[in-house]
Amino acid sequence: MDKKLLEQQIATMKESLFNEEILNDMFTTVEETEDADNPNFIVTIANLYLSETPKNIDALEQTLEANPFDFLNLERCLVKLRGSSVSFGANKVTNEVDKILYGCTIGDAEGCKAGFPNLKQEFDTLKKNLEPYLELLQQYKSSTPSSGPNEDMVDKNK
Repeated sequence: MDKKLLEQQIATMKESLFNEEILNDMFTTVEETEDADNPNFIVTIANLYLSETPKNIDALEQTLEANPFDFLNLERCLVKLRGSSVSFGANKVTNEVDKILYGCTIGDAEGCKAGFPNLKQEFDTLKKNLEPYLELLQQYKSSTPSSGPNEDMVDKNK
């Protein structure tokens, strides 16, 4: 595939992730951490987030199903998930975690349970939209001698 066309596709996909508020500026910050010493940093971090988050969501689901309802354990699971989501820039996932956390603070077990499907949906949406972006990024990196997208491409979508 033509390098310029690939750059354009990557930029368009990233712009869409931001326009839909799936990601926020923290993702760009993480992406900018990539350098010649760590040419696949964003792909590595993204794959780690995408592989670890389902485990956190499963633990959260088990906690939500526990009887008696354990707000303290639920809060621990949520804080862990929130930390990784904020650090990665997963905007909508973080927003859903915050809603469930609020339910914890006011002691609303049913509200916490009701918010869980939205959290799962936002993570699934993130994954569905981020994976093709990462694939194109990998394709771009393997087709160019440089360490990654040029600065123009990264800066366009802040």
